[in-house]
Amino acid sequence: MNRRWVAVACVATALFGAAPALAGGRADHLICYKMTDKFQISAAVDMIADLQPQFSQRGCTLVKPFEFCVPATKDNVQPPPTAPDVSGQPLRQDYVCYVAKCPKTDVPGNQVLADQFGVRPVTKFQATKICVPATKFPVLCGANGGRSCNGACPAGQQCVTSPNGCNCQPAPCEGSPDKAGVCGGTCTDPLQICRKTVTSAGKIVCACGEEPPPPCGKNPLTGTCGGDCTDPTLKCLPDANQNCVCSTPPTQFCAPVIGAAPTCGGTCPNPADQCTLTNDSAHPCICQPGPCHQDPTTGQCTGFCDPAGPGGTCHLEGTECVCGPPPCGIDAATGQCGGPCPDGEICAVNAANQCGCGSPCQTVGQNVCGGGCPPGLVCHLQGQDCTCAQPPPCGFGAETAGACGGFCPAGTTCDVRPTAAGLSCTCQ
Repeated sequence: MNRRWVAVACVATALFGAAPALAGGRADHLICYKMTDKFQISAAVDMIADLQPQFSQRGCTLVKPFEFCVPATKDNVQPPPTAPDVSGQPLRQDYVCYVAKCPKTDVPGNQVLADQFGVRPVTKFQATKICVPATKFPVLCGANGGRSCNGACPAGQQCVTSPNGCNCQPAPCEGSPDKAGVCGGTCTDPLQICRKTVTSAGKIVCACGEEPPPPCGKNPLTGTCGGDCTDPTLKCLPDANQNCVCSTPPTQFCAPVIGAAPTCGGTCPNPADQCTLTNDSAHPCICQPGPCHQDPTTGQCTGFCDPAGPGGTCHLEGTECVCGPPPCGIDAATGQCGGPCPDGEICAVNAANQCGCGSPCQTVGQNVCGGGCPPGLVCHLQGQDCTCAQPPPCGFGAETAGACGGFCPAGTTCDVRPTAAGLSCTCQ
């Protein structure tokens, strides 16, 4: 044998006068168990005690294994030792001890030993056993020292040969699913996953394949229906309640209908929409909301207004949703008040700085003006008459000393606002 075996004692000891090991205190003892081991061995070995040459032995023969020792930490010693404690280095390795036969020619002389239980002289040394490092199964990958690679690896990995020796590497996708019915392993194609597959013989195995599409449902990013249906004759479509379900696809989607007059027909992805004829030759038929109506769930006016008819927008007039020019309100394009009003009234900013229909600027009391004005002007007294004039911009003291006032666009008010430089008047 070309490997040096390490002999260890069952209780760590130190030569009298030697300094205790600084790293001791935990797992520096060995607890040994007698065992039944039918393993046969025939080996001779030299034991070289490098640190204490007088304890070296040559030509020892190992007979049979009879003890198993593991590192341990002493605790609760009764009665407490009175001698100074002697600590050893922390141990990590298990040991198997063999009965050993060694020549009686070179035996160490008498020694004085000290351990945690006391100091005493010791005589008649004789080598009787040799303890060798060991490990319990499962043996880790590469720990057996053999030519072939085997040993335990983490779940989902296997012990294989690599340029650096034996290493645990991800296991390939193969075999049967585990007890939980899950497949694991790696695939050479990064676009494939290890998944359950049914063979032609009806057996469920693990194999690499394309990731299956998700089941039928609504895509949270686009809000549209999509996904896989178990029945290939069905398609993932919205139902009347806008839930995505697997249903029979329509025979025809919104498209031109062949005939004497140009018309459109077919279904739309959203059942609430209608297939409508347009003037766009590239897209003659499109799906769009139905005629102007009030949505029963939101109460808002929605739907399509035919340009050939009243046109305009679908909006509320009284208690009904109608098509036509938008009523008096803020024009989204200009940000100014606009829209039709009854005869004699104009669409202008009212006293609440909102767009509304009202009388034009006029005298409503002694030295009091009221009524609407064109965008950007306000109704106020100039001399003896009420006229529309440019108001002062929003600021401190514009209208009242020590307070915010002045002109702001419709829908906003001139109010104080804290800024990095202090308080200022802004339209909010």
